[in-house]
Amino acid sequence: MAQKRSLFVYLFIAFFNLQTCTLAFAQKVTFEKIELPAELKTINVLRIENSKILWIASGNGLFKMDNGKIEGFLDVPDNKKLGVNTLEIDQYGNKWLGTYYGELLKFKNGKIVTAVNFSEYLDPDNSIVTSIAVNDDSSRNESKILLTTSDGQIFYYDTLTHEKGKIASPVKDMIYSINYGFGKTMWLSTHEGFYTKKTGNHWKQKLDLYLSYGIFKSHNKYWALGRDQSKKAVFMLYYDHDGTTGKRYVWKEFQLKKLPNKYIRFYEVGFTSDSYAWITSDSGLIRYNPLSGNVKVYNQKKNKDFEIKTTRHIAVQDKNTMWISSSGRSLFKLRIKY
Repeated sequence: MAQKRSLFVYLFIAFFNLQTCTLAFAQKVTFEKIELPAELKTINVLRIENSKILWIASGNGLFKMDNGKIEGFLDVPDNKKLGVNTLEIDQYGNKWLGTYYGELLKFKNGKIVTAVNFSEYLDPDNSIVTSIAVNDDSSRNESKILLTTSDGQIFYYDTLTHEKGKIASPVKDMIYSINYGFGKTMWLSTHEGFYTKKTGNHWKQKLDLYLSYGIFKSHNKYWALGRDQSKKAVFMLYYDHDGTTGKRYVWKEFQLKKLPNKYIRFYEVGFTSDSYAWITSDSGLIRYNPLSGNVKVYNQKKNKDFEIKTTRHIAVQDKNTMWISSSGRSLFKLRIKY
């Protein structure tokens, strides 16, 4: 047992590349409910820019929160209402918006400067853009924006050539997210499982995840949320292995025995500098310690100031501040004190 624990501690340090491995157990967490403007009726995505500005994608527009002030961008140039289902920020600060209407919009300096429409490929009743992937690695020569839809299609838009097109998809059902993965790969999280594709090759299904909800990047590490073959919740890390398996990079599954429900529905994950994983779920906000396996749940039953049963979205601003929302219009600022 001692030998196994020593190996796990070694792997944990390797995973996070920490100079110290001290987790702050004396945390005090407080919640502040944010009053939102009436026109902000749904929250679809939260993103942080420059550790300061909170961007909120909503079915009623795009919203920016800076120093407590909320500004809304509600319309597109043709006077159609702006319905934003997903949002990503590239390395140049451009906001790429995926709409309810099969559009990819580039938002810069307070206005939409580019609109790319994929409606010719889509059924009007099933044209929601479910995810966007931008290249955030300056060493990777890639200028394509990737996007997926609710009916299992994959598209791209090249920011240099302005070419748009379709990429063959391995599924015909819900795609939760697409990501630029490690090296020259794309990762696809779907209702039908997890798929990976190297440049020039076909999609291959990975059986690690029976159902994949998403891949999340933090501090140059990739994390996965989903379900295994028995439909139990899964939390995994893609890491540089020591070579004993014959594969350099493998998915490492963490033990989740202390979860209140082993079939819990995970949504998103963010990390604070003390290496805790904060996972949104249908049972509240979960703080997970990858070293010990300890779990703490924050929800409306356990925390009187946190009026959310199902936490949906998370954005980490800095080591002391996070933003948590429901899929409705409840938004909370979470502060951590040590």
